[in-house]
Amino acid sequence: ERFKRQGKTPLWIQKLPVGDYRIQLTSPFYEMYTENFKIKPQQLNTLSIKLKSKDKITPLKITSQPEKVMISLNGITVGRTPLILPQEQGLYQIKAEKKGYQNEQRQIQLTKKVNIINFTLYPDYLQLHVTPSIDHAKIFLRPHNKSWRLLGTGPQNIQIKNQDHYALKVEVDGYKTQ
Repeated sequence: ERFKRQGKTPLWIQKLPVGDYRIQLTSPFYEMYTENFKIKPQQLNTLSIKLKSKDKITPLKITSQPEKVMISLNGITVGRTPLILPQEQGLYQIKAEKKGYQNEQRQIQLTKKVNIINFTLYPDYLQLHVTPSIDHAKIFLRPHNKSWRLLGTGPQNIQIKNQDHYALKVEVDGYKTQ
């Protein structure tokens, strides 16, 4: 039996001819519902239906900053954020990836309630702009456990790896360094 898709609920259909009809409602989170009904002349015909949820299926909503992050569930790519996925209850490994950002991975337990997961991914590199108040000041950068490196004098744009530790030093001849 073929059904013609009419839209999403709530749905208002006007000018439906008098007669016998069959309705079917489907959702990945609910059991399919089918019912026969009759459109009667010159009266408002209303159907109010309560769907039964599928016992082990639960919605998993995944959002992210930035958007369009690639999501994998248990090693299988399922799409880009934002996503709403029907999943069975249980334990999952979720990985969020985007080029130019640090990946994030979590283990979650899906339960019967709505499960909302938000990922915030951080850039691989950060831009640091240093503008000393004296033009000929020397700017030095020292990565964690390494030597000082002269970057130059005057304003500098520095690209540093995110989540590494750095020390920054500005020196001017004739001034005491603190």
